[in-house]
Amino acid sequence: MKQVYNILDSIEQHFNLNEINTNTVKFGEFDEVNLNKTTLFPLAHFMLEDMRFNGTTIEFKIRVLVADVVDESKDYDNSFKGATNLQDVLNTQASVINRLIESVRGNRGYLAERQYVLKNTPVAKMVYGDYENLLYGWEAEIVIEVPNDISGCEVIDDGIPQ
Repeated sequence: MKQVYNILDSIEQHFNLNEINTNTVKFGEFDEVNLNKTTLFPLAHFMLEDMRFNGTTIEFKIRVLVADVVDESKDYDNSFKGATNLQDVLNTQASVINRLIESVRGNRGYLAERQYVLKNTPVAKMVYGDYENLLYGWEAEIVIEVPNDISGCEVIDDGIPQ
């Protein structure tokens, strides 16, 4: 069984090969987001939440965070846009999360080419000044179905007489 390796590698490759608005891709606990002061932003961070075994397929629930640091100017101009690039960051990161979702929806992209199927309708929640570096962007939960490639050779004999 290689599905865990495959899904992790495929998502990493999606960001590394297809996403110009991401400088760093990380996997792991969200509590570890941004603890490394050398992270080059914008950031894509993801983690596996659970797996559902459906016989010939496996569903992975994956939480994805895409975020950047907002540049704050000391020259607040009292306008709608203010003196930061917050709206630019939110718009750009919305495009990043959208491209990931569309990459696995139907036959539209890198992840779909690997026989991955989107099984939910993701909802992106705004990340507003969370984590250590006051990151802004979007977080979404996606459920991806992949073929279950376990073979009979991998089934362990339980020792129970048949």
